[in-house]
Amino acid sequence: MGNHIRHKPEVAIFNGNRVLIAVKEVEPEDHVTDPARRQMALPPGHDVHMMIRKYKASPDFDYLEPIWEIMSTDAFTLLHVAALSTWQAVEDAIFELFSAMLGARDASISSALFYSADHLSYKLSMTDAISAVVLAGSSHLLEWDKLKERSRKRSHDRNRLAHFNTIWVSDDTGTYKLLRQAINDRSERNKSAIDQQQLEDIWRSFCLLCADIRAFTCKIREISPSPSPRKSPSQ
Repeated sequence: MGNHIRHKPEVAIFNGNRVLIAVKEVEPEDHVTDPARRQMALPPGHDVHMMIRKYKASPDFDYLEPIWEIMSTDAFTLLHVAALSTWQAVEDAIFELFSAMLGARDASISSALFYSADHLSYKLSMTDAISAVVLAGSSHLLEWDKLKERSRKRSHDRNRLAHFNTIWVSDDTGTYKLLRQAINDRSERNKSAIDQQQLEDIWRSFCLLCADIRAFTCKIREISPSPSPRKSPSQ
C-alpha cells in the first residue's frame, strides 16, 4: 500500500456578523454546518481560504456571499492592481523602443509586427534582433542587453502577480494578505509567498524599469535613421 497523506476535513469559521474569519481542520464528527457554532462544513478541494474577510455566510449558513463594499479598498489590493497596471506600461515602453529602432514610417507597421508575438520573450527577441543591427558597434548595445535581462527577470514577477492566489493569513502579528501559488498545494515548492512589502518592492521595480526603458528610447531616437521616403511608381 502506498503512503497517502490524509488531511482532516475543514470548516469555515465566522464572527458574530457572519463574516468569514478562518478555515480550520476538525475531527470528522465535527465536520458539520452549525449556525450556533458559527461554522460551515467545507468540501474537499475547496478554495475558501482566499475568501477570508471578503465573504460572509448567508443567514441560514447555506452558502457564502461576497462583501462587496470591502473587497477592493485595502492597501494590498491597490498595490496589486498598481503593479499589474505598471507592468502594462513596461510592455508599452518596450514597444516604443522597438518602434524607434525599427524606424517605421507608419506606427501601425511596427505595431502589427510587435503585437503579432503573443509572449514577452518573443517581443524581446524581436527587439534584440533589430538592436543587433541598429546598435552594432555602439555602447548602447550593452545598455540594451542590461534592460533586456531586467525585463526578462521582472516578467517572472509579473507572472507571479497575475497567477498567484490572494489569501488571508492570521498569526501572532495579526491578519494580513499574501499572494501564494496554489490554495491547496501543501508541498514544499508552494511555501514561498509575496507579502505586502514584497509587493510594493515589485511595483517600484516595475516603475524604475519603465522609466529606464523610456529614457533609453529617447537616446535611440537621436541615433536611429529616419525611414527613407518611398519612391512613387512613376519615379
